[in-house]
Amino acid sequence: MAQKPLSESTIEELNKQRSTIKGLMIAFGLLWALLLALNIYLLVSKKANFGLLAVLSALFPIMIPMLISLNKINEELKLRRVNK
Repeated sequence: MAQKPLSESTIEELNKQRSTIKGLMIAFGLLWALLLALNIYLLVSKKANFGLLAVLSALFPIMIPMLISLNKINEELKLRRVNK
């Protein structure tokens, strides 16, 4: 299914996309912080789990495309507010 360009989306659709992306970013951020704390705990307690490092390194790059999409949506919303 092809995604509609941001310029063709309504303000309500843009706000919904923005809130969805924000929620996902918060969830991924909390998961990343939790796994980081768990990894530090395991390293300090001498029970190193290097598989957890792979998960940590994979979660962070997932957030970059979400951040780019969020910035594009915010720019489109700002442009529409200025043009009103």
